[in-house]
Formats: sequence, C-alpha cells, structure tokens
Amino acid sequence: MTVPRSRLPFHLLLFLLVGTVTAFAAAWQPSYERAATLALAQDVAHEGEAGALVTATSDVQPLAGEAGPPGGGPVPHLGTFQQDLDRLTSRLGAGAGPRLGAVLGRPVTRVAAVPAAVTDGGAARPYGLDPELQLLYAQDAPQSVRYVEGRAPARPAGDGAGAPVEVALSEQNRQALGLGLGRTFRLDGGPRLRTDAVLVGVFRPVTAGADLWRQHPLLERARPRDTDRGRLVTAAALVDLSGIELLEARSTLPLTVTADYPVTVDPAGRSAAAGRLAELVRASGSFERDAVLAVCGERTLGTLPCALDRRSATPPRVTERLSATALAFRHRAERTEALRSFALAGLLAVAVAAAVAAARLAARREDGALALQRARGASPARTGAARLAETAPAVLLGLLVGGLAAAPVTAPRPPAPPGWPAVAATVLAWIALPVATWLRLREPRRSRPDGDRHRPRRAGGPRRAAEVAAVLLALAVWASVRVRGAGALSDPQLPLLPVLLAVVVAVVLLRVQPAPVRLLAARARAGTGAVALVALARAGRAAAGALTLLVLVLALSQAVFGGLVVHTLQQGREQSAAWRSGADAVLLGPARIADAGAELAALPGVAGTAAVHVQVQDLIGSDGTVSAGAVLADVDPDALLAVAPASPLGRELRGARLPSTVRAAPEDAPELDVLADPGLLARHPDGLLDTGSGPDALRLRIVGTLPADARRDPVLGPLLGERPPGAALVVSARTVLPADAPGRSAVLLRLVGGPLGPLDREQVRRAAAATGATGSPVELRTRAGERDQLDRDGLGAVLNRTFLAAGAGSLTIALLVVVLELVLGARDRARTVSYLRTLGLGGRAAAALPVLELLPLLAAAALGGTALGLLLPAALGPVLDLTAFGGGPAPGPSVDWTLTAALALGLVVLVAAVAALETLFGRRRSPSAVLRLGEAL
Repeated sequence: MTVPRSRLPFHLLLFLLVGTVTAFAAAWQPSYERAATLALAQDVAHEGEAGALVTATSDVQPLAGEAGPPGGGPVPHLGTFQQDLDRLTSRLGAGAGPRLGAVLGRPVTRVAAVPAAVTDGGAARPYGLDPELQLLYAQDAPQSVRYVEGRAPARPAGDGAGAPVEVALSEQNRQALGLGLGRTFRLDGGPRLRTDAVLVGVFRPVTAGADLWRQHPLLERARPRDTDRGRLVTAAALVDLSGIELLEARSTLPLTVTADYPVTVDPAGRSAAAGRLAELVRASGSFERDAVLAVCGERTLGTLPCALDRRSATPPRVTERLSATALAFRHRAERTEALRSFALAGLLAVAVAAAVAAARLAARREDGALALQRARGASPARTGAARLAETAPAVLLGLLVGGLAAAPVTAPRPPAPPGWPAVAATVLAWIALPVATWLRLREPRRSRPDGDRHRPRRAGGPRRAAEVAAVLLALAVWASVRVRGAGALSDPQLPLLPVLLAVVVAVVLLRVQPAPVRLLAARARAGTGAVALVALARAGRAAAGALTLLVLVLALSQAVFGGLVVHTLQQGREQSAAWRSGADAVLLGPARIADAGAELAALPGVAGTAAVHVQVQDLIGSDGTVSAGAVLADVDPDALLAVAPASPLGRELRGARLPSTVRAAPEDAPELDVLADPGLLARHPDGLLDTGSGPDALRLRIVGTLPADARRDPVLGPLLGERPPGAALVVSARTVLPADAPGRSAVLLRLVGGPLGPLDREQVRRAAAATGATGSPVELRTRAGERDQLDRDGLGAVLNRTFLAAGAGSLTIALLVVVLELVLGARDRARTVSYLRTLGLGGRAAAALPVLELLPLLAAAALGGTALGLLLPAALGPVLDLTAFGGGPAPGPSVDWTLTAALALGLVVLVAAVAALETLFGRRRSPSAVLRLGEAL
C-alpha cells in the first residue's frame, strides 16, 4: 500500500512511538529483576558480614550405652562424630526446601562443650579462682588461625583410650591461663565431666573480622565474669573433632552443635522477582518448623531427642535473620516498583497523547481531501479502516525494532512480552489516525466564509463536560490515594494520578492562556510591527494546540519529577551515611567501649574522639505518670564539638552549661540536670523524673528543651538506629558512667583526612578489645564506607536509570510532536509569511513568525509542567516515602534547581531552535510558490 507523501511524517512518528513503547515495555521487568536481584545479593552479603543469617543449633550426645562414666568408660568411637554431623546437616538441608536451599551454602559446623575448671598443670588462678576453659571444634578454624608455636590439635594414636585431649590456645589465652606448650592439665566439670588435656599449639587470628571470633570471642581473649564465688575468668580452646569424641566418651554432658549457613543470592538469577521473594520470606520464616520435621520426623514431642546414628540430637533451634532482611528488601522493592510505575505511566501517556495530537494535525491538514471524499459519498467507517491498514506496517515495524532494541538489555533472557498498559498504549496510538479521520468524515462541517477559515469554533457543551469530568476524576483519584496513604502502593490508580493531574493542569492553562495572549496582542496592535500581532493572533487560534500543550506538560512534569526523586535520593544517601556513622567514623559496642576513647585518640590518623552513651529507661514523674522507653543519652559537649564542630546537640549542651556529674542528695536519689524534648516537658511540667528505685536510681531535672535539629543530630544516629526514636529523648552532659552501666556506647572519631582519611581497623579492634567490654557486638563504621554501601544499592541505581530514560524519552517525544506540528503547518505559515513579504515586510522579521507563534504555548507548558513536577510530592503525600532507600531521618523533597531550570529552559530553547531551523528552510520558497491568484489573507 502506497502512503501519501502528506502522511509520511505521521507514519514516521507512529513508528518511533511504537518502537519506544515496545522497547521500554519489553525491557521493563527483566531489567528491574536483574538489578533488584543484584541489590538483594548485596543486602544479603552486607547483613552476612555481621554474622550468619541462618543458624541451626542442636544438643548432641551418645545414645544409651555408648558413653561411659566421667574419666573412663569404653573406648571412644573415633571417626564417627563426622558421620552424625553429616547426617544432621543433610536432614537440615532437606528441611530447607528448594526455595531456601537455593540460597543456602554448605554449613560451617562447630561443636562446643560445657566449660570446665582448669586444675593442676600449674595453671594461673586469676582472682583466686580456677579459670574455666571451653573446648570448641570449629570447621573453619584452619582458615581463621595461624600457629605461632606448636601445631594444630590432631587425632591421637591408636584407639585414643587414656590419651589426653589435645587443645590449642590463642596467645592472649595462654598468657591469661599461664600454661606452657606441652603442659598437661586437668579439666574438671564436676561429677559429669573429667578429662586430661594437653596444650599442643598456640595460634594467632588471621582475620580479625571472621565469624569465628565474632561468635566465639573467648577463643581470642579470656573474659572475666562475676559469680556468687567471685570473679571468674573464662576462656576457650580449639580441639580437633577427635578431641570432641574423647571428651564425649569421658562425659555425660551434651555437646552443642551449631551449623552456620552462608547465604548467597545468585546475581544472575531471579530471586528478587515478586513471587520468588515472597517464597523466600515464607521459607526462611518456617525453616525451624521444617527443620524439626526433617530431623525428627512428624512424631517429635517437644524437646525429646531424635536418633541420628550413634548419637541423638534435640530438635534443632533455628536463629535466622534472612526473613527480616528479605522483608526489608521487599519493602524497598515495593517502593521502587511504585516509583517506576510513575515513570512508565508518564511515558505511555506522553506517547498516547503525542499520537492523538499528531493524528489530529494530520487529519486537519487533509481537510480539503476529506471534504472531497465526503462529497463523493465516501463511508467514514471504510475510510477509517483504510487508514488503519495503512498505518499497520509502521506499527509492526515499530514492534520489531523495539523488541530488537530491548534484547541487549534483557540478555541472556529474551525480552518479556509487554504488559497490558503497553499493549493499550500501542493500540491507542495505532487507531489515533483512523479515529481522527472518521470523526472528520462523520458529520459535514458547516461552511464558513473563506476569510473565517482559521477562526476557532466556540467550545460547546461537550468540551466543557469533558474538562469537568477530567477534573472530577483527578480529584477522586487524588482523594482515594491520600485516604489510603502508604497502602495505595499496589493501587493501579496510583500511577495514573500524575497523568490525570497533568490533564487538569493543561485544562487550566488552556482556560487561562487566552487572556494574557489577548493582552499581548492588544499591545502589539498598538505598535508598529505586524509580526508580533500576526504571531499572537495565530497562537490564539491554533487548532491542535490543546493536545500539544498536554504533551509538553506531561513530558516536562515527568522529567522534573524524576529529577526531584533522583536528587532527593542522593541527598537521602548523604544524610543516611551521616546518620549511621555519626562522624568521620564510629566504634559501636557495649557501654564500656567508651573507655577506649583515649587509646583511640592516640592512633595515627585520628584527630579526636567523643563518647556517646545511650540507654533506654522508664521515667516516672512526680505524679506517678510513666514515660516508657525514654532514651537517655550522655555526651561530653566539649569533646563532641571537637569532633563535630557543627553539631546542634553539642551547641545546645554547651549553651545550657549542664554539670558533668550528678549531685548527691541526702534523702533522695542523686540528681542530674538534663535537656529533654518539648513533649516530655509538657507531660511533666515540674521537670522532675525518676529512673526507678535501687542503688542506681537517678532523679532527672529538666532544665531546658531540645530543638528539632538537636534531636535529629547525626551524632545520635549510630545508637538510635536507622530512624529517630518515637520515644522521648533526654540528654545529659555526664562524662563518668557507673561501672556496670547498661545500654550501648559509641566512640565518634574525627579523622585527620576527613571522611576519606586512613584508619587502621586492626588497631581500632585491638583498642576495643583492651577495654574487656562484653555484651553487644563491636562494630566499626566509617562515613565513606556507609556512603559507598548506599551508592552501590541496586534499587537506587535502577530508579536513577528509569527516570533518566523515561524523562529523556518523554521529552524527545514531545519535541517530535512539535516538529511534526511545524512540518505539517509549514505550508500554512509559509503562505502567511509570503503575504507579509508581499506587503513589504523584511525577510528577517518574517522569519521570526514561527518562533513567536510558539512562545505562548512553550511558556505555558514550561510553567505548568515545572510547577506540576515540583508539586507532585505534596500531592502524593505519604505514598512518596523515600526513607526505605537509606534510613535515618526522612529526607524531604530536595529540588535540584539547576536541573529543573535547565529542563524548562532547555525545552523552550530546543523547540525555538527547531522552529527557527524550519523557518530557515522555508525561506527558500518564493511567494509565488505558495500564493494562489486572488487569494486573500
């Protein structure tokens, strides 16, 4: 079928629209799943750095008749424990099922005995008591230790009867216990455990951050603890699995078997797909139940042991953080998909609006030909069907090219079939020209004088009804989304809201725009130039200007909104990194970790330190009112300001001149002056609060309130978690804590080179270990490391790419529509310019006509599109919650004004440049080429 030359521009635009929509739709889900799976793999790996995400624990002991009395008994069954370990882990793996088993690696097993007193052998007796030693078999010990003396424990010769258990100690533990290499000593655990042991090796950790040292810190350094007999030192020693078997034969106490499962998500898989992610959450959450059934069968009762081979095991106890990690990721993934749906809906709406606008322009250009067909009795339906068949090759070619363009993005998988929104957009773009042609042929237009052919018809009832319906629909969808709040994420109406609001903005602009245009035209009429008057007159009666304005508003609002989201995410990552690190670096741990401040300040590269201590207390007012879960923070303002000079909290504490110690009270508890948030003071107007009763009780006296910026100070972030607490916040300047203070502490570090300054992690770890702090794990964070972790977030990256591609595609489509309007209206404008040139107007002045004609439309589109893009976050409300992508205080919408101005002005400049270029080519036509004899303007 031959396409008339006059409709070739429309066919070319239709091909580009269908190809763009097809490419986006085909690559939409596969590209997201690949990026999301990579992000899930990064999240799992990051969480796994703090310890195993899935751990199964069971108590194992020989079956009846297999063990003997302490200190003697039958010959140990050497080499059989590994068989039972393999049987136990095999059953655990079967309980994991296919979905969880796909991400679980081979477990790392450890076997721990009950601590026993070290007697004889010349062992030291710290604090006057025999130290305790726990024997531990660790499968990962060979990779985690380096022997500096002796050798690793090994299997004894022969059957092992009467042989001592071979053990290895760390350098610190050997010094603490006072044992020499080759020394034999006695392990006495009471009547149920007695055996001899011999020290055969001394080791040093290879990697300080390995799981072995995090989960068993006693292996590296002995720790004292308070008992009813006094202060007791406890350490741990490594043994071979044969040593566990020797101990088992001489004890009646159970052994604790721990299986740590490494979790690895294949970045090339589809684990982040919505269905598979839900399956992973369910499988990891039910792993304990499934593991018990796999190990013990369906007839297990409570904690009764289950038979393995030579041993029995209690029903496994599972500790897992994988489900929480997957749930947190799913929350972010839902937010990501909701935001991406805005981009896709906007792009599809721009494509459909562009197709309709182009179809109206093409049909309007053929008014004369259509009038002739109508006079000859042509059927509107048959003519529309002919147009449908005529545009089919452009649609098919667009589908083919779009699918080929998406193939490299989705490789190695084939492009996904487009969803119904993309199919609907393609169908609407395809039928746009046939429908526009049918509407032109459906009813004969009233004849009008030739001089009035450019005058627009008055908008009657149908147009007003359509405008009112569009406004009411937008208001209804907006109200529905705002009422549902964050629950509207899965609502299909949500991505349509920006499109409907753009329609409302276009309607308002169409109603408002004529007034300033008429005002400018009146001023131009009073002047001497004719170009401005003619251009403004033509701008006020453009037939397809409404749809072109809608396309421009949609495209520009989409680009501005995408830039706002991307810039907000970038600022949110900055805030989150500062919130999680508090300063250039931070050392987190138990309350006593604050004692490492002086040693840390002396390290190379550290310019200063400040300790922050936080504990959760129930505060009791004078009237008995309880403020549960209040956060009490202690910080030295001078040290804090030395580390973070811009700290709002430090400035408030220094200005309040709070004492650094408590005041003794003869009858009541010691008093401590504090600053509190205004809400707490409103609930307790007298400002007096008690932390409870007992020797550690305090009376807090509120002497001032904390402003909002002090409550959100990043120096509190590492201890307050990923988000500011909802509970009351109380801050004191206390610098001396009780010896057994509860809670956690953070030592903020100011580095010499700023956030990127060097820091020796091994020296920091040794300084923390020297405090002897026990309890919560010790963690070192740096601002640069936290920012790098956030920057590598795959979901944030896919959002950036999505809005960049959708914004660029929308603006390109809008520019093509304007180009098409210029091309299809070129002859009409050339005729007007020729009229003006025959009346004596210069060529340069006449050349400005197309640019001036488009300026009112461009100004309205730039103003409306930019305003809508900036106001969309306020319209969406709680649905646009970006805290899931970084944590910390909720980042408010952050506008990149440079980008916003560049988008608005860039669109105006590009369109004006295209109009000027079209005029330049049009100047080659002579007036005689476009004017007909006797034609009047």
